[in-house]
Order: sequence, then structure tokens, then C-alpha cells
Amino acid sequence: MNCAFSKIWVSIILIFIFAGGILAWQYFGAPEKEIKEEVDTQLTLKELKNAEYFIVEYDERIQLQNGYYFKPWQPNSATGLEVQIYNSKVAFGDLNNDGKEDAALVLTASGGGSGSFRSLVVMLNEEGKPLYLTEESLGDRVVVNSINIESGIIILNMIVHAPGDGLCCPSLEKIFKYRLSENQLLKISEDKTTNLQTYKNKEYGFEIKYPTSWEINEKKNPTWSEMAIDPFYFLLIIKDQKESNNVIRITVYNDSELHSLENWIKIVENNPVEAHFSKIEEVSVAGESAVRGTFGCCMTFRETIFLVRDNSLFEISGGNLGVSHNEHYDYEDIFNQIVSTFRFLDS
Repeated sequence: MNCAFSKIWVSIILIFIFAGGILAWQYFGAPEKEIKEEVDTQLTLKELKNAEYFIVEYDERIQLQNGYYFKPWQPNSATGLEVQIYNSKVAFGDLNNDGKEDAALVLTASGGGSGSFRSLVVMLNEEGKPLYLTEESLGDRVVVNSINIESGIIILNMIVHAPGDGLCCPSLEKIFKYRLSENQLLKISEDKTTNLQTYKNKEYGFEIKYPTSWEINEKKNPTWSEMAIDPFYFLLIIKDQKESNNVIRITVYNDSELHSLENWIKIVENNPVEAHFSKIEEVSVAGESAVRGTFGCCMTFRETIFLVRDNSLFEISGGNLGVSHNEHYDYEDIFNQIVSTFRFLDS
């Protein structure tokens, strides 16, 4: 019996030793398994509704709370800066090619008046947290039907103001596309320079291309009254037959000393009407130094470029009357594309 009892104890001890060896091997000898905690880096609508934004229209940095922000202009005032996400118009997708889903959304801001300004806002994904990057104004009281991101391109289906629409009641449905470029939103324009006609003028040594839907009109012999107001040699008018407000004029002046770029800048600075030019800058057109002025006031928009060549002053101007902010951007794209085809024949 003592022998049997001894065998039992030996067996128990061996079991403990074997079990202890296994535990020791698992603890000390087994290869460690790397345990990684998965971190959710996806942006959510809830986070966007409580993120920080910058409202360019009012130069104000704000913090949304559940998608809403209000700051009274005066203590206890019922009016103030009111900001919210417009009808939950939010889209997710990679906008800066870092492999993370960013967000694009529409904010609406009002200062208490009738205006309600929409903005397209880009929020980057910083380790799962939304970070404000930039925004682009979409206009006053426009309607955003939908927003999507496809291959890094933001696509907006909107209703904007057609010519003659009141600010309250936009009626023109359009698609707008944007992409990020150097941390700024860049509007992707429809290419108007396909299927172009070429106008060539050997007398003044230039050519320019224009869409087939536009018509062209030369004016070689100005009247005495026209000469008294503006002594030009030659006037070319290129007009959009579908959108009669869209016009480009190329004027050749006969006195480059009077109409030098330097004198033109002085005229602009001293003219109360031209003083509405929001921007004057030096540019290059057809390989020549030029000056460009952008005018915008009272539903009237105009782009004007001046350059001197062979003792003649060329003025390339374009404008549209009675149009909205968004329509002007469309026209400016067309103007830029057509002007990009202007060249001198001997260059």
C-alpha cells in the first residue's frame, strides 16, 4: 500500500512538473505574438458636426456643436453669425492621396440678413480627427442637391442663379467639379477650346481661336465720334450666340505712348469707375508682358488685359452684365481659355 501511495505521489509530482514546464515554455520560450489594437481612423458625421471651422465670409473661426453655431452681434441680441452644415451635405473620400478618407461638406452662414452664403469646405483626416484645410464660396442662397467624391474629385449638383433670377430663387441646375491643388480648391472647368475656329489678322499680326458657337465682327473704320472717345485702329468683337452677355473685345489703339501700360494704371487709379477693379496684376500673354485688371460690381463683371507690341496697344477685354457670382466664374474660365489661344503671327 505504501508502495502504491508512493507511486500516486510520484505521478502527481510529475504532472506538476510537466504542467509547470509547459507554462514556463509558454511564458519564457514561446515567440511573442504582436498584439496590435486596431484604431478607427475613419471620419464620422458626428465628428464633423463638432469640429472647428473658419468662415471666410465673416473672418471668423468657429466651433460647431452638434452641427450648429451661433454668436450674437451684441449681448442678448437675436441676430448674429449663424453657421450650420447645409442639409447634412457631406461626402467622404481621399482628397490628398494619403490613403485616408477625408471629407468635403457644405456650410451655410448667415449674418442675420436675407443672405445665406454656402461654402464648400475640405476637412482632412488627421489620424481620425477632422482638420479644416480650405473652403470655396459657392454663392448666396444657391441650392446644393448633392455632393460626392469620385477619384479625388468633388462633384456638386447645384441650382444656381440664371440671368434674371432673383437672389431668392435660383433656377439653373449645373454640375461643378473641384479638386485639391496645393491645399486650395481648384475648380475643374469644362474645356471650351475644343472644336475651335481660328481668326487671323495679318494687318495687325495676331490670331485667336474661339468656339464654333460664337460669332465674330470686325470694325475697321471707326466713326468720328468713336475716334473722339477712344482713338482705336481696329476693333474685333467675339460674341457668344447662346449667351449674349458673354463678349470678348480686342481693340488695337493707334497711340501706344498715350495708352502705355504705366499710363493705364494711373488712369485706373484716378478713375472712380475703374477704381472698382478688385485686382490688378502683371501677367504674360502671347509671350509679352501685360497688365490685367479684374472688375466686379453690381452684377457686372469684366476682365481687361493690356499689352504693347510694335508701337500698338492691344486691349483684350471681356465681360458680362447682369450675372451672378457663379456665372462670372464660368465666364472667366471661358475668357481665360480663349485668351490662352491669342498669339502674334511672327512669334
